[in-house]
Amino acid sequence: IDIKILDAKGVVLDTDARDVMLPRTKKDSPTIYPPAVIRAQSAREFREAAQNPNATPTAVRDFRRTERLLIRVPAADASGAPAPVTAELLNRWRQPMRTLPALTEPATSRFITQFDLSLAALAPGEYTIRLNVTHPGGVVAEHITIRVRG
Repeated sequence: IDIKILDAKGVVLDTDARDVMLPRTKKDSPTIYPPAVIRAQSAREFREAAQNPNATPTAVRDFRRTERLLIRVPAADASGAPAPVTAELLNRWRQPMRTLPALTEPATSRFITQFDLSLAALAPGEYTIRLNVTHPGGVVAEHITIRVRG
């Protein structure tokens, strides 16, 4: 994306160029769009973030055990309808540890599934969250790798 920043008179003040990565869509399979990870320090912050469609995600993937993560996953099937997403926590060797239940609260959009991951019970180390959408042709997966510190 090429951006020109203009003043009120139309004079160019600055220019910028940005690369935007879009998921590659396939004609007959669902698409998982980039997930958002929102960190919360308390239960109150978590509840507010879960209900706020404009909650700010973090680009950081290094978290404390005292934090709780809200993971928002937008997904659509081949027809453009919302696709159901499942999530699973994997250890550093990508072995399944547990399934993450989807939040039952209404998401910010019908295309978004939200998951809750409390880090308190996890030992310091590296973990992966595997996001899956199952369809007749197989499974589409996306991974988020996080690091938990003490």
